[in-house]
Amino acid sequence: MLKKYLSALFLLPLMVLAEGFTINPSNAVIRVTDKKLVDEAKELQLNLFKLTGKKIPIAKKGSAAKGKFVFEAGKIPAGVPANFKPEEGVWKKVGNALYFYGHERNGVSNAISIFLENELGIRWPAEGVILATPAKEIKVKNDSGSWAPKIAMRVLRRFSKISKESALWKKRMRMGSHAGIPGTHAFTNYWKRFGKTNPEFFALNSDGERAPLKTAYKKTDNQIASFGAKDKKIKMCVSSTGLHEQIIKDWQKKGGKFICISENDYSPYEYCGCEKCRALDTIPAKLGNQGNDILTDRYVYFANAVNKLALAKDPNVKITFYAYKPYLVAPTREKIAENFVIGIVPVDFITPKQITDLIYSWKKVGMKEFYWRPNQHHCYNTGSFFCGFEKHFWELQKIAIDAGSIGFKYDNPEAGPLALAFADYVLMRGMTNPEESYEDILNHYCAGFGPAAEDIKQFYEYWRKNWENRIIPQLPKVLEVGRYKNFARGLMWGEAVNCFKDADFDNTDKMLDTALSKNLPPETRKFVTRLKIANTEARLILQILRNKTPENSRKLYDFRKANKLPMIPYGEKKWGDPCGVKNIGLLGEYDAPYRKMPVLWSFKLDPADAGLKEKWYAAKSFRKWDGKIKIGMNWENTTPGKYASKELCKTLSSYDGIAWYATSFQLPADWKEREVYLLFEAVDESCQIFVNGKKAGEHLLLKKDDWQTPFAIRIDQCIKVWNGGHWNSVHVRVEDKSGNGGIWKNVHLVSRKKK
Repeated sequence: MLKKYLSALFLLPLMVLAEGFTINPSNAVIRVTDKKLVDEAKELQLNLFKLTGKKIPIAKKGSAAKGKFVFEAGKIPAGVPANFKPEEGVWKKVGNALYFYGHERNGVSNAISIFLENELGIRWPAEGVILATPAKEIKVKNDSGSWAPKIAMRVLRRFSKISKESALWKKRMRMGSHAGIPGTHAFTNYWKRFGKTNPEFFALNSDGERAPLKTAYKKTDNQIASFGAKDKKIKMCVSSTGLHEQIIKDWQKKGGKFICISENDYSPYEYCGCEKCRALDTIPAKLGNQGNDILTDRYVYFANAVNKLALAKDPNVKITFYAYKPYLVAPTREKIAENFVIGIVPVDFITPKQITDLIYSWKKVGMKEFYWRPNQHHCYNTGSFFCGFEKHFWELQKIAIDAGSIGFKYDNPEAGPLALAFADYVLMRGMTNPEESYEDILNHYCAGFGPAAEDIKQFYEYWRKNWENRIIPQLPKVLEVGRYKNFARGLMWGEAVNCFKDADFDNTDKMLDTALSKNLPPETRKFVTRLKIANTEARLILQILRNKTPENSRKLYDFRKANKLPMIPYGEKKWGDPCGVKNIGLLGEYDAPYRKMPVLWSFKLDPADAGLKEKWYAAKSFRKWDGKIKIGMNWENTTPGKYASKELCKTLSSYDGIAWYATSFQLPADWKEREVYLLFEAVDESCQIFVNGKKAGEHLLLKKDDWQTPFAIRIDQCIKVWNGGHWNSVHVRVEDKSGNGGIWKNVHLVSRKKK
């Protein structure tokens, strides 16, 4: 009898302990009350599987679960009032079931998140990663738990398309918003709507027109400069009363609590140069101003003018706009109305003192509500370098919280690398748990690594000390080299050699090796291994920046290939391939040595398409051509100088048509028995290549990406003399029908053994 009793007791799905309770996953089921919550149920199922190795089945609403422990996703227990704070999530054990419920906005998801995190010790240290200490049973410490955000807006925004894993990570970390603030550029469709009928709404530009500029925009390496359709970036004439009235009409038609009047995105599109707008500035802006002057007072005047009209319609309306770039600093004449909500958007590196001064200067002129929306995190995409700036980010966030920020909206790097994952974690945890110290967050993060927690903590603390002791003293130089105060680019353009030493990687590798020597769960071991791979990648990058040779670039190329890492990460792609990896990949099918063709080529316009008929490709001298311009850039971006006249540059700034490039080169004598190629990284749009007066080949725009696709043209059949000292000519006829044009990337001379 006793044996039967004990057997029955063992089969019970729930065992009550002195504190908390234990769930047998083999005798449990997840039940969903609403098909809209299937993703939440799957998230619970996945995390419990990572913990127990058991895949708990998901049942439909109302399905029988006799004798099983039930995880109820979305069902409110009987007798519990459905009265929740915004985004509040609640979990509660009632009888033989665990209920997850809450506010209609993210409530169930947040309830599941806090249960997994607080009760089961599960951590999500990066996109797509779940760390859990394996257990045969689910041991729960408490009978209930709840969480509601103290900060209304908690957003970590990716600039590019958000991946599924990125969105899921932020959901697990309880990102979200119930602030309802329309944080966007407000007038992107106004030119399309009113360009023909109401040109007075728009900025007067340096062409003397209220329209998008006709002249071409020069490319810039400013990380946060915004390019796009000119009509979506055109600035507004903020002194226009007609514009004020149209904004009110649009708001009344659309409805809502907020009116957003944030100017269209900035540089290099000009702000209004009309006399009325310039008269609103405390220091009159230059005509043709692209955001280099202080324009805050004109924009606060604009906000006050719209607000006066809006309050007459609805006394509860709120006006929201960005304090951004030329209107980042507080106004000196205009005052901030009580119903304004301001998104403060710093774009440069900022210190704790600077953020304090900035926020309180706005509060001094009347700001009551604001949210922190920094843009400069694009400039921290440091690839695989662990920079240790997480505490610095937390300190800035804490200052904003203490000053009364109602929310945060971080513009973060695209597809953030693993070295940035802890920084993202700190920012997200700081938003969901603003009462915690940095040390609390660090310990919370490291707890997910189980027996390796102390090793991982030492790893991140080492890099924090490197930030404080070595990088901070170098910071002015890093920001100067990076241009536009771009921290990550400054590192990658050479300053990393003054911020990191080989010993740093030796020391931190030892910490990771110690972690890996512990008895770690497979998922934890895999993640620590990824940290070490990133650390090794950073070491290889440092070696290249210290001594950029094809051999060092090849080591990095091979390492990335072997570990299936992005071959040219976002930052390296944008900053000119500082590691030389692109050329290794591009030149990989050819034999060393490689030769880079000259940067400066002779150039001649051919608007009448006379070059082929007149055989320009046979010319041995180019002295009478229009001048010389650089390859590696579009011809529209050519600037006047010794070889290019102002007249030529003016024509090229908006030129679409045909033009010719020409230069000379020598070949080694021992290449005679080899296949020889001119390797073009890209030509915009189509081209024909002639060598020594003979057509060697062509590359035509047949597919939409052909203008940016590398291609090789074999030329050894065009070479007559192989004595090593002979000069050969190359002519390239380029045809561009729209947009930018020219040999806008580099050209290489390469060879390989004949097949």
